[in-house]
Amino acid sequence: MIFFFGTMMYKLGRNDVKRIEKETGKSPENLTEEDLKAGMKKLGIQKLEITPEDKKAVTSYESEKGPFCIYCGAKVSPDAVYCSNCGSKIEY
Repeated sequence: MIFFFGTMMYKLGRNDVKRIEKETGKSPENLTEEDLKAGMKKLGIQKLEITPEDKKAVTSYESEKGPFCIYCGAKVSPDAVYCSNCGSKIEY
């Protein structure tokens, strides 16, 4: 599962999501980024690598809500050529 917090994307396995829910009493979607990172650290959970397929799926899903950088997840203006957060070339 992929979670967005501002400009950051976190990918967690299903079992790790369940562990965080049990630890915090909340779904990761309902946590702040700081709470998610604290829970991951406490439980020894590492975020998973965002694959090109994940980026494509996220881009497709997010394009309905507005453009986002596929590399860092930051929202970008519709006419952006480069991401103002990470500097990557925007791919539409």
